[in-house]
Amino acid sequence: MISLGIIGGGLIGSSWAMIFSSAGFRVLVFEADEAARGQVLDRITTKLSTSASNGVLEVQEERTTSFFDNHHHHGHHDRKSLSENTAEHQQEQVNKCLKRISLVSSLSELVSQTFYIQECIPERLELKQALFKQIEEQVTSLGKHHLIIGSSTSTLAISSLVAQCASFPSANKEHDSDDETNFSRQCIVVHPINPPELIPAVELIPAPFTNRAALRMVQRLLIVSKKKPILVKKEVDGFVVNRLQYAILSEAYRLVHDGVASPEDVDSAICDGLGLRWAFMGPFKTIHLNAPEGVTDYCERYIGAVERITQTQDNSIHWDPATIQTIHQSMDHQIPPDQRTNAYQWRDQNLLGIIKAKQTQ
Repeated sequence: MISLGIIGGGLIGSSWAMIFSSAGFRVLVFEADEAARGQVLDRITTKLSTSASNGVLEVQEERTTSFFDNHHHHGHHDRKSLSENTAEHQQEQVNKCLKRISLVSSLSELVSQTFYIQECIPERLELKQALFKQIEEQVTSLGKHHLIIGSSTSTLAISSLVAQCASFPSANKEHDSDDETNFSRQCIVVHPINPPELIPAVELIPAPFTNRAALRMVQRLLIVSKKKPILVKKEVDGFVVNRLQYAILSEAYRLVHDGVASPEDVDSAICDGLGLRWAFMGPFKTIHLNAPEGVTDYCERYIGAVERITQTQDNSIHWDPATIQTIHQSMDHQIPPDQRTNAYQWRDQNLLGIIKAKQTQ
C-alpha cells in the first residue's frame, strides 16, 4: 500500500489521517509530544465515526501502485445509501480506515517509509523552520530526495518555512524549479479549511522555486482524496480563502462599530442571505446570474454602485476593544461558554447537511 506521513496528531493532523486513509493510503503519524500521542487514534476514530454515521464517509480501495496510473480507483468507493448505511456497515468503514493508520516513534521512520508528508504542527514560524531543517537532514541522510512535504500552515509562505534550510535557493529563479534533488523545491503549502475532513477546498501555494512536478503530484493526491485543490499562483499574505474571509470580516466589524447593524443581524445577512447561494456558487457565478446577459451586463448596470460603495470601505480599520467586546458578548449570548462543544457539533452537522445536498447536484 502507498504510504503517506503526517507530522502532528492534533485536530488538523487527525483530519488529514482520516482523509488519506479513506482515500486508500497507508498513513503513518508522527506525534512528538508523548502526552498527546495517546489521544491521536481516539481523535481520528471520532472523526471517522461521525462521518460514517452521517453517510458521507467514502472508503476507497487500497492503493498499491502509483495513483497517477491507477485510474480504476477514481470514483470507486464504498459508501452506501442512507437506507443501507447500517451501524454494522458504518463500523466496517471505520475499521477499514483505522487498519491503515499507524503511529511511528521517530521522524526518520516517517521519512524512510513515505513519499509525501503533511506537516501539521502549531502555527509558529520558528517551530516550523526547525522542523523543516530536521526533515531536510533526514532526507539527505536517507537519500529520500523525491519526498514531497506539504505544510498545513494557514498564514506562512513556504519560502519562509524553508528559509533556514541548507537547500534554500539563493535566488528564487522559476526556471530552476525542476530539480527534484533539492529539498526546498519539494516543499509546498497545502492549506485545508477547518474542519478539513468536511470541507473539500484545499489551497495549494507553491514558492517561485517549487518543483512543478511536485505541485502536480500534490494536486493529483488531493483529487483522488476527494478534495478540491485551489491553486494560489503567488505567495500572498492570507492566500485566497483568508483574504476573502478577512475582507468580509472587516466589513462586518465596521457595520457593528458604526452602529449600522447588530452582530446578530450582520451574521443573519450571511447565513440567511448571501451564504445560501455561496454554498454552491461563488461571487463571479453569482453576478453572472444576477443580470440577464451575464458578467458584462452586470458590470454595465452595477459597477458604478460597486465602486462607489467599496471606496468607502477601509479594510485597515482598527479593531477597538469596546466593539470586540460587543461582538463577543453577542456571540456568548447565542453560544454560552459551556455550550461550545455542542456548538461545534451543531456546526459540523449543518456542514454535513450541506455536503449531502451538494452530492445530489
